[in-house]
Amino acid sequence: MSRSLDIVTMLRSTEIDNTNNNRLLYFGQSAGGLDSATVQSVPMQYYETLDSLPMTNLSLGLQAFVEENRKHYISTGSGWYNTGYEIGAAPVWVTEPSSTYEITDSATPLLITALASDSDNPNLINQSFGSDSAQYMATVSNDSSVFTFTPKTKEQIATAVSAGNLTDSNGDFLYTFKWSDGTNFVVKEVTITYNTVAASVPTYVGDRALVSGGSQQEYAGGSNPVFQNILYYDIPVGSTVQTFGNLSKKNYQFATAGDGSRAVHIGGYFNYTFYDDIDYNTISTTGNATTTSYVTSTTTRLHGAAGNDTYILICGGGLNATERLVTQTLANSTSHGTISGPGIIESAVGDATTVLIFGGYTNTANLHNTIEYVGYDPAGNAADFGDQSVERGPPALMADATRACAAGGIIIGSNGTIYDTGNGADWRTSNIDYYTVQTPSNSTDFGDLTENVGAASGTSDGTYGHVHGGNTADAGSSVGAAGTEHSNMVQRLTIQTLGNAQNWGSIGTAKMYTTSISGSSS
Repeated sequence: MSRSLDIVTMLRSTEIDNTNNNRLLYFGQSAGGLDSATVQSVPMQYYETLDSLPMTNLSLGLQAFVEENRKHYISTGSGWYNTGYEIGAAPVWVTEPSSTYEITDSATPLLITALASDSDNPNLINQSFGSDSAQYMATVSNDSSVFTFTPKTKEQIATAVSAGNLTDSNGDFLYTFKWSDGTNFVVKEVTITYNTVAASVPTYVGDRALVSGGSQQEYAGGSNPVFQNILYYDIPVGSTVQTFGNLSKKNYQFATAGDGSRAVHIGGYFNYTFYDDIDYNTISTTGNATTTSYVTSTTTRLHGAAGNDTYILICGGGLNATERLVTQTLANSTSHGTISGPGIIESAVGDATTVLIFGGYTNTANLHNTIEYVGYDPAGNAADFGDQSVERGPPALMADATRACAAGGIIIGSNGTIYDTGNGADWRTSNIDYYTVQTPSNSTDFGDLTENVGAASGTSDGTYGHVHGGNTADAGSSVGAAGTEHSNMVQRLTIQTLGNAQNWGSIGTAKMYTTSISGSSS
């Protein structure tokens, strides 16, 4: 019954059973009043019209409801008394929502129709509301009876989680649809699941990190320290690095990419010699790399490479071009397309379908902040994506299923060139930018590394991004013993959570121009 009828019934029943007008007992009270359990229910008669109210055989307290004017009446024994209460019809569902719904991805709004009507009130009040977690997972709007749930991005949800919100959610939230006429209402609670709260982990990354090669000089000749070893460790745990095996030769300024099971090491440089051969390892199995094939270009130093579960794209390396490898096929690279950028000191990263190509320089006084993008398949030319926050190359790169981060890098020093000998660390940067791979745009600030680092390498397990080593001071024996101007630090960031990087561990020997890749340990 409505609130009005409840009041009338209570008053009438109380009068019949409580002729002395004792007050009702409070909850838990045992004496001093009337127990509400003794109050009787009084029947109510229904009549379509006012004229149909009976005028004979009436008894005091008899109640009636007249549909014609929706009024409530009480008999005096000889006639009828209008109590003044108008009893409105309650709202009813025309289109009742289902009990459960699902937001399928972060880009597609969920539409739900919740239509109610009221026979005597066409202007119902929307009193719908969501649980606490709803505000952090979706933005809700409505046009009449159509409710639109626009999902928050993974970045926004990650920020909410890091702030201590969403503690009441397991990837879903409650939303209560409620329409009211001011007295009566109709209500339906539904559960909405958001299955993309956490970014999925790509198949082409994994829990094991490989860190390969590297140098302690910018331009290493035969007597300068260049490394041949491959190291590995567990990314989620941050365990101590161990020896995985060796490259086919000492190497640095090369690129490494893969598909999660195979690591492919491409080109490189040592002792004034450019390499065009390709090594590979099975990431789950320790051992030395095997030379399998070759890149088409003859200049393959200071280039970038990125891979998905099928292909690897080789970007730049002295040429304004990209080449493609089929990761599981031991064959030479083939031409893929062109890039408009400078083509030297490039680095690359991507998601399952798209590669971002960063940085580069024309000469030692002319770095670039350009970013281009290109798909793995089909072949095609790169297009402009946006700009980095700083002119640099090559930043350490890492990505999850949707977001790429660029950290550190070589910049123009105080004397107007890169490799700014004599000016400390001012030709490196600590800046970290981030990008949504499928959305061309300029950079957005993410945070900072713990120190200025150039020529570091990066990788990710799909959740955490790691930065390895790099140059931290001026190169050359005038600065100090070999390696003193370099870092052996592993720095960690959570790709979906903005903030500064943290010191996570060590790769042992301090060096720069290593390469990094992740894949499955099993």
